[in-house]
Amino acid sequence: MSKNIAASVMGRLKNISKELNIPFNLAMQLYAQERFLYRLSKSEYKDNFLLKGGLLLYSMDQFKGRPTKDIDFLLKNQNNNPNNIKKIIKKIIKIEVEDGISFDLNKIKSQSITEGADYKGQRIKIVALIGNARVHLQIDIGFGDVVVPEPVKIKYPELLDFDGPEITAYSLETVIAEKFDAMISLALLNSRMKDFYDIFQLMSKTKYESEVLKKSIKETLKKRNTKLDSDLLVFSERFKNDPQKNKQWQLFLKRIKKDNLTFDFVVNNIEKFLSPIYNSILREIEINSTWDPEKLRWFEK
Repeated sequence: MSKNIAASVMGRLKNISKELNIPFNLAMQLYAQERFLYRLSKSEYKDNFLLKGGLLLYSMDQFKGRPTKDIDFLLKNQNNNPNNIKKIIKKIIKIEVEDGISFDLNKIKSQSITEGADYKGQRIKIVALIGNARVHLQIDIGFGDVVVPEPVKIKYPELLDFDGPEITAYSLETVIAEKFDAMISLALLNSRMKDFYDIFQLMSKTKYESEVLKKSIKETLKKRNTKLDSDLLVFSERFKNDPQKNKQWQLFLKRIKKDNLTFDFVVNNIEKFLSPIYNSILREIEINSTWDPEKLRWFEK
């Protein structure tokens, strides 16, 4: 890899960190994540890895949202044996690209991860090299979840002027469905305030069709064996006014430098968004509406 390209990249990343008002280390991390995704997009595994999680949402905001240290994927149609996963990752990072970055082929580590009783995956740690700088990346890979509707192709935004990745990603309905499942399953044990924030952001920016969202949520809850209760604790006054939840929310807002959203306001609006969908699943009735992200309400067709 040309030292001149790496030096140029480092210089431009310093400028990017100032433009985005983020630490230089974070700019390097974002660049390393992007260039891993680019190599993935040029590999034989480009359709096996579905981007999900915080990095997907962060990229959709053109890096204006909250950054994330992880790259989250769902892996399809591949053996989930740890050695096989490491072999695949090695093939991906071995692809040479003139973008000032390379990856240490001898520094690929894996470990099993568990999120809840039924959710298992692999965590891969790799090291990217930009000149003499080392950037540690974490890749979390899950298996077996359903993606309804079908995965989508997205153009991932590039930080510099190199070609950006075109990758396969979760549909927004699936993102919402998985986060809603966590809200139902964890209830008062849920400390993942980002899930509430993310759903509120997604419902405030995008139009949704009720039957499509319903199918996604229904299939996700079924796949994860989530019990359907007529009264959801997450939408109760007890939950909205819980002191611990509100404290966690304030700490979360402070971390992402937002201060204009109250917890009960966010949860009340999520209830308006998802309660009709959930009730239609529970009662096995049809629903035929369109969500208006500006007015934050469903309109019947």
